[in-house]
Amino acid sequence: MFLDKIVQELSHGNRIELRDFGVFEVKQRAARKARILEQETKHLYRQKKS
Repeated sequence: MFLDKIVQELSHGNRIELRDFGVFEVKQRAARKARILEQETKHLYRQKKS
């Protein structure tokens, strides 16, 4: 139940702070391009939340 509440709050865009442990929040990250050297192909990774 405790973790379910944390996941629910994060999904609503809220920030969670646990004293003496850490802070959890969802951030938007920009899309990026990556290249796999072994195959010499380029991939576009979609924007994601981290």
